[in-house]
Amino acid sequence: MEQREAVARGLDDRKSVGRPKSIEKSVKMQITMPSTLAAKLDDIRLLTHHTSTPDLIRRAIVFYSAAIRQHQKGGRVIFQDPDGREVEMSVTI
Repeated sequence: MEQREAVARGLDDRKSVGRPKSIEKSVKMQITMPSTLAAKLDDIRLLTHHTSTPDLIRRAIVFYSAAIRQHQKGGRVIFQDPDGREVEMSVTI
């Protein structure tokens, strides 16, 4: 009984299991997309070995945010293929 009370008050000294809770408040969102886009998202998730679609979306937002910052500073986002050929990514705001 004492153990349950300690857990309820947050005084339990056992290590928590799983991913640590974020300090930042989360906002739950629901999106609607065409099935072809959902399939493409799932293909990317499988190729990149992400465990969840929300995780993939979070990482995609970080990538897109970096591309936008470069664009705003006058920079460019360039990919290089295995042959050394460079392809510029078009960034639209």
